Amino acid sequence: MEIILKGSGVFPGISIGEAIVLRRYELEDLLERIRGSKIDAEKFEEAVERTRKEISDLMESLKNVAGKDILELLEFQLMILEDESFSGKIKELIAKGEDPAKAIEKVLNEVSQIFLRSESVYMRERVSDVRDLCIRLLKKLAGVEEVEPEKKGIIVATELHPSEVLYLSDKMEGLVTQYGTALSHFAIVARSLGIPTVVKVKDAMRRIRSGDTIVVNGLNGIVIVNPSEEKLREIMRAKEKWDRIMHEILRKAKEPAVMADGKTRVFVVANIGKEDEAETAAYYGAEGVGLFRTEIYFLG
Repeated sequence: MEIILKGSGVFPGISIGEAIVLRRYELEDLLERIRGSKIDAEKFEEAVERTRKEISDLMESLKNVAGKDILELLEFQLMILEDESFSGKIKELIAKGEDPAKAIEKVLNEVSQIFLRSESVYMRERVSDVRDLCIRLLKKLAGVEEVEPEKKGIIVATELHPSEVLYLSDKMEGLVTQYGTALSHFAIVARSLGIPTVVKVKDAMRRIRSGDTIVVNGLNGIVIVNPSEEKLREIMRAKEKWDRIMHEILRKAKEPAVMADGKTRVFVVANIGKEDEAETAAYYGAEGVGLFRTEIYFLG
């Protein structure tokens, strides 16, 4: 039976595919899994090294396809992981006999408070990235492996962490979440990757099952579950029309930009953080670089 669900569109695109419903671990669930366990400082350090390698490998695989926001997120997590006031302090507490879950909770709270006290909204939002990093680390300590879908499809979840969007991106034809907003960090990452996304879909986890055929319309925030053949044909026509529009937009983006009078020239330049982003900017019609963020090289 056809079901129509309404949410908030994040990326303007239409995707049709098979639903893959994900059940995920929350930070609190993972903390409970290791509470009271016999994790010593050596085992913790092993988990840190595995997490460091995971982030580094992900950065390497995405460096030519991801935007600066995504790479900066991973660089930030790597920086926090290698900071002695984070992993070093957790290791020290565990070595002194502190319960591993309590040690991580304590340091996470201390680091989070530093960011939350900042006057910058950008810095306060970094708390979610620190929590995401802790989830990566806790999965290693709890022995929980990432479950990668066997085939491509439309991911359906309560909500995702930014790292999960990155990890699943090559299998993600679309994304539907029950919670979140267009400004949630995972939604921003999905938009950066060009994944048709609809968030805040009420009862999505109850009404969508793995294997259902679903349509994700990031233009109007509509999700259609098991559409009729007639509806599917209608959607396919709409998708083809949208693809033609996007193709035309990209073609025109490469033309010289002018004001409405057709004469006054406007130069469109890009804000980039890495050399390879210049190629992406040129693809979307930029004629130069307006701001090149060199602080990344000093931090590295």
